[in-house]
Amino acid sequence: MKDEKEIRAMIQLMDDPNEKTYSMIRQALIEKGEKAIPLLEESWWGNNDLGLIFQTRVEELIHDIQFESLKKELYHWKNSDEKDLLNGFL
Repeated sequence: MKDEKEIRAMIQLMDDPNEKTYSMIRQALIEKGEKAIPLLEESWWGNNDLGLIFQTRVEELIHDIQFESLKKELYHWKNSDEKDLLNGFL
């Protein structure tokens, strides 16, 4: 519940025009990982009044979090003892 409140608070600041503020928020949300994605998607679909900058940033952030997650999964697969190609592919 605490994480959800933190993520929601950070999402509200995503349209901040200050690039330094946005970069800090972006990095913090990336560190939260995949658990931030449902809340980001909810804000993307539910807040059309926040503008194009907000929607673009949220969309890019979702993709970046998914990509980071994929890199971690591939790293763990590569370093595991079992090299099941199907798991690596998926």
